[in-house]
Amino acid sequence: MQFLEPEAPIVLLEGEYLYLTNRLEPMSAAELDGGAAARFVVRRKEDTLRRLVQCVLQTELSAAERNIAERLLLRGESVSAVARRCGMTRGRVQTLSEKADSKLRAYLKYPFLMDFSLVDPAKPFLETVKQYGGVQ
Repeated sequence: MQFLEPEAPIVLLEGEYLYLTNRLEPMSAAELDGGAAARFVVRRKEDTLRRLVQCVLQTELSAAERNIAERLLLRGESVSAVARRCGMTRGRVQTLSEKADSKLRAYLKYPFLMDFSLVDPAKPFLETVKQYGGVQ
């Protein structure tokens, strides 16, 4: 078996990851500063969802669907405003919006549940897309 070193060092950005003990309990900043070693390192849920929404927007939607979804969902523009800006009919904008929404729902159906808790019930789907789909 051959061990290959990564070409570039792996950088763990502060705040982007959770550091867990062997009992899967989050470690405090004081524990980490004190030299305690984490058993597991996982990416934070928010960052995972943000990357996933961006990935779906960039790779699974057509350019027209992505343009419409970004304008309607992320920027909050109205259908009429998008139609004027893009030189389309309101019907065409609505059709592209429905296609984009359908694709987003299909790809994000299960990851969306990551944002669910009994204490803080999940937001409507489109709010999650808006929250995690914005440019970082």
